[in-house]
Formats: sequence, structure tokens, C-alpha cells
Amino acid sequence: MGLCRNMAGYAWPWKTHKMKLSKIQKEGLYDIEIENKYEVNNAHKYIWNTTQRDWINSENSINEIGCIHTTQGYDLNYAGVIIGWEIDYDPINNIITVSKDMYQDAKGKEKVDEKILRNYIKNIYATLLERGMYGTYIYVCNESLRDYFKRFFTFVPHRTKG
Repeated sequence: MGLCRNMAGYAWPWKTHKMKLSKIQKEGLYDIEIENKYEVNNAHKYIWNTTQRDWINSENSINEIGCIHTTQGYDLNYAGVIIGWEIDYDPINNIITVSKDMYQDAKGKEKVDEKILRNYIKNIYATLLERGMYGTYIYVCNESLRDYFKRFFTFVPHRTKG
């Protein structure tokens, strides 16, 4: 299978920033939580990358979520991309929308209007989605955007136990 990593856009605050991995693990901390509607009280919890330098090849990267910066310049065999709460689809107006409040990169949204921010966020996801050379697995948080994507991508339903 080779080099495979998970990545996301900036839809979650980086609560564990600059913390040592040992502290994060000891205290059970996480940055990203995704509801698991198939198993009550069993959300998927992840941490952002614990290093900026060569994150792809770092020892714990397989258990972390990378971003546009930590994956820059790398081609992966397979990529997992979580499309967060900051981007959605408006079916009435047939447009991709963004929420400045849900977008967590303070510098990225500083002094920009909604159109520029929307293009910026769409470009981030376009880049992340192109990282997997043999395939990319996508999880979309917002249901309306997920339904929109189903028009263009093969949908693989969640496999439940049993």
C-alpha cells in the first residue's frame, strides 16, 4: 500500500498545538472529533500533526491529521481527506458556501471578503484531494455537501460490524 496519510482543512481548532505527543496521549486530548452515527458514544477522535518538519515521514503521522502545509510537495499512494464544517453546499442556489466563523485559520481569513475566502478554501481542498496518486478517500462532514459530492464520486457506505 505504501505511503498513505489523512488530511483535513482548517475546520477544527488546534488545541494540542506545541504540546508533546506524550502529554496528548497521556491526557487523551484530541483536536478533531467526527460523530460516528453507527455507534453511540464512539466518535472518531484525531489530533493535528505534532510536527511541522517532514510530518509525512514522522513516526506518529499515521495516527494524526495533516494539513495543506504539512503535505506540501508530497505525493501519497492513498490519501484520506476530511472535508470539514467550514465548507458546505447550498442546493437552492447551487453554490459551494463557506463559513468564516467555522474556518479556524485566523491568518487565512484575515481581511478577506467571502468570495476570496471561498476560493481560498476550495483551493486548499482541491490540493488535498490531489495528493493520492492511486486513490483518495473522502469524508464530508456536512450532509448537503456530501450529497452533492455523491453526484461525482462513487459512494462507499459505512460498513457496520456484524
